[in-house]
Amino acid sequence: VVLSLMIHASGGLSSGIALLIIPSIAGVGLLLPGRLALFFAALAALAVIAEQFLGQWQGLYSSPEYTRAGFHGMIYFVIASLAAKLARRVRDSELTISELDENLASVREMNEQIIDNMESGVCVVGDDGRIRLMNQAAKKILGLDKWSGTQKIADISDALYTSFSVWKKRRDHRSYEHNANNESGSDYAANFINTGEGKLAVTLIFLEDVTERNRQLQAMKL
Repeated sequence: VVLSLMIHASGGLSSGIALLIIPSIAGVGLLLPGRLALFFAALAALAVIAEQFLGQWQGLYSSPEYTRAGFHGMIYFVIASLAAKLARRVRDSELTISELDENLASVREMNEQIIDNMESGVCVVGDDGRIRLMNQAAKKILGLDKWSGTQKIADISDALYTSFSVWKKRRDHRSYEHNANNESGSDYAANFINTGEGKLAVTLIFLEDVTERNRQLQAMKL
């Protein structure tokens, strides 16, 4: 309404003020549902045409520019439609991203459950040596009653940390065997596998309980 009055006071459509309505229509199209956006576009088109009628009735225009007013109205409808379509796509994209985040969270939780219930011990370690994930089997093999979730390998086992450091230099595929860390732990063999690249690079450490095997070998020697 204000812009329509400004158009009228400025001498009609030739002043170019009618073009200022376009950003308003675009904003409405982005913020409101499609039908409401088209409704406001219709109001703007009617306001421009009504301004031409008013100017003719007041004798301000010798030849009213109804064709130009109609053209402006058409532009308003096109802008409103495009803005509403763009807004709909943005909302759909947000929903898709939200669903992806939920699916990724579910997959991550499922993977953690699978790893946690594996018979083999599994540790996920960053390049800084900090343990990011450790399943129950690994805790049992290493004799850990408590684990804070933010510890480094060096904090829980000097032997395993030494093997990890050696492996990082060699990148070999052999097993590193160690005696039990404590009375509640087990003798174990550690295998290291690197996965990921850059900041996502981690090392998977697979721990195998070899206590029984060592016991049998010792018995055979005797």
